[in-house]
Amino acid sequence: MSNQQIKRPYWRLKYQVLLRFAGAFGLMTTISCASPPPPQTDSCLKKRGVIDIDHEFVAARIALVDTCNHKVISTHFAERKPTRITAVDARQTISKEFMSSALRLIKHYNQVSRVSHKNHNIQVIVRGPLTKSPNVLSFLHKIRTAIKVSPKLIKESEFGKIYLHAAATQTSFKMEEIILWSISNDEMWFSYLDGDEAIMLKKDFGALSLQKEALRILGRESTPNPMNEKEITQVYDYAKEIIGDWMGSPDLSKLKFEHRKVVGLGDIHGVSIKSQTAADVSYNELQIRTALKGRTGLPDQAISGDAPQMAVTNLIFILATMKGLGISEVELDQVGFTFGLLTDRSLWVH
Repeated sequence: MSNQQIKRPYWRLKYQVLLRFAGAFGLMTTISCASPPPPQTDSCLKKRGVIDIDHEFVAARIALVDTCNHKVISTHFAERKPTRITAVDARQTISKEFMSSALRLIKHYNQVSRVSHKNHNIQVIVRGPLTKSPNVLSFLHKIRTAIKVSPKLIKESEFGKIYLHAAATQTSFKMEEIILWSISNDEMWFSYLDGDEAIMLKKDFGALSLQKEALRILGRESTPNPMNEKEITQVYDYAKEIIGDWMGSPDLSKLKFEHRKVVGLGDIHGVSIKSQTAADVSYNELQIRTALKGRTGLPDQAISGDAPQMAVTNLIFILATMKGLGISEVELDQVGFTFGLLTDRSLWVH
């Protein structure tokens, strides 16, 4: 298992004034004042459009953005369409079929922005496995030729910063108050603001990783279910050991989860855990334990959802991580990547 720390420059202006005084009754009071946001004026409001290209879909969002406070004021158009074509082959080369499918969508969204919404302020973003393809420059050239916009490559190391922007514009929390927790099949990462830097802490261990280990531990082939209490404890102890190894890293151990709002990203949080706990805007450890108890001894057929074979191990994964890192509650706000693309000012410097 490999751990990575990725730091990216990020601007933030903040001051704190501490005023202490003794009152008539000997009381001491502390007042903390953060710098107020710049006033919103007409000059701050800009219409922007972004086309987001991943290996599985092309998405677009056109919105009115407060560029002074880095907030999306209103969305005028938003759509996401799957390409339904294998993007890269065994050599990681972008296929001609994918390029053709993606270009059709890119041209369509460019037309929607320029004609339907009279917006010519457009950014095109290419990310994911596409960025590592040997012919990605050819793909970028085709995009530039088709719509007269120079696309930008977004590396995985920049995701944390962009998602922090997205979370700040879509939730009531300030960026410095947020820790993002993302889980995919084979990895998870946390991202947070440390002074002027967005830090991303990543571990190559995800939901599918644990499910595969559960099959190995229990000696099963396609699904670990049904699992009795003893078997759940076996898998939990394995996950806790993996998380415990990660806790020992200096960068993770200094992060105080109890001082920030943890916001969950991805379908593990927003679909699997949300549906199993019947959570609304957040879930806690008790809800995870209750859901896990209710799944004990159940076969796949008795578990609802698209991936019942991963339902129980997803709960175990979440519980082990929450206990190991001291996370008491996870917020379930829907954080869209395109919101971050629209508000991250580094992407709009020409």
